[in-house]
Amino acid sequence: MQDNTIHILCSTDDNFVQHCGVMLYSLFLHNEKNKIVVHVIEKGLSCSNKNRLHEIAADFGQIIVYHTINNDFVNRCKLSSYTALPVTVYFRLFISSILTDVFVEKILYLDCDVLVMRDLAPLFDIDMNDYTIAAVRDINNPMYEEQSFQISFSYRDRYFNSGVMLINMKKWRADNIESILIKECMRDRKVFFPDQDPLNKVFRDKWLELPPMWNRFSLVNYDKVFFKKKIDLLNYIYNPAIIHFASPTARPWMDLKFVPFGKIYNEYVKHTPWKGYKRQKVEKQYRYKSIIMVTWRNFLYRNPLLIRIFLTSIYDVMLFFYHIIKHRSLRYYSPYRVE
Repeated sequence: MQDNTIHILCSTDDNFVQHCGVMLYSLFLHNEKNKIVVHVIEKGLSCSNKNRLHEIAADFGQIIVYHTINNDFVNRCKLSSYTALPVTVYFRLFISSILTDVFVEKILYLDCDVLVMRDLAPLFDIDMNDYTIAAVRDINNPMYEEQSFQISFSYRDRYFNSGVMLINMKKWRADNIESILIKECMRDRKVFFPDQDPLNKVFRDKWLELPPMWNRFSLVNYDKVFFKKKIDLLNYIYNPAIIHFASPTARPWMDLKFVPFGKIYNEYVKHTPWKGYKRQKVEKQYRYKSIIMVTWRNFLYRNPLLIRIFLTSIYDVMLFFYHIIKHRSLRYYSPYRVE
């Protein structure tokens, strides 16, 4: 890079500011050699919470700039009945209105529920002259057939996760992307992922795919992630650059144990003004079931073939006896069954 200044974009409100603070701490901790300017798009963020974020930045000698969205579009945004995402997810679409400095060529958007685990300078060195966005392929998305039809996706199209996006500001401005995205968001549609679906439709097959380690989903089966090289797999498992607590099933601020990467989050939060916070009370049974199943499958995935065969055989035998005990005729599951 010609200049080692790294520009970061994120958005938050008072409900999510704690996680924003932990994300910023992780960012500054692992990028002490870089000058960082963080652009925070906020909605009703209290002065006390702004001061808390400033404290974190000041400890590392970094800068935070706040931006407020005053656009009627935001007030008319449609939210999803499938995901509990707030209106702040739309804020990232206004990046060209917020960032008017033409000398900023690239900016990295980060969701607040991520942890940065390494130096980001190599990411900013990527050649993006032909691309507006660089991102990581998402898992299991589009989730619904109607969602695919709505964004004009075929089975072969790649769908990226918008929680971590490296943005080429020069092309974003030149192609008037902000206006295109706003128009797409305002059209009559069933909302699945409020901003992510429009982004994928607009950039369909026109985005640069990053190695999965740059957006490492915390609770996901490894066999569902696309790895181009063996080193991508190893980095994803053992040395991720950015950890993303994208799954609403298990997050480290919930009253759960054994959450993947939860120890890192709870260690970092101790260095922020939110140390000693109270964890969120949640229903635990199905969440622990998901954690156990993902952990088990990933354990098998990491092991040599012979060990996998042996362990899978034991698991299959246990499953066999379970189904014998719980056996029901297939007729029981028929939608035409009469009680």
